[in-house]
Amino acid sequence: MNLAEKTRVLLAYRNMNMKELAKRMNISQQSLSQRMLKNSFREDELVQIAEICNATFEGSFTLNDTKKTI
Repeated sequence: MNLAEKTRVLLAYRNMNMKELAKRMNISQQSLSQRMLKNSFREDELVQIAEICNATFEGSFTLNDTKKTI
């Protein structure tokens, strides 16, 4: 599942639509729709979405051989 799909699931859990999320992010609904279509979010936007939805965004890399998280 990509980040746009995960965002849609999160919005469903919070009974929120994209119009409301865009408003709370202070961006246009069209801008949010483009990000969703292209699945192109900056990390700070994902953190903001998480905060708006009372969630936590954890973006990290985990090395497969050592299991170290970066």
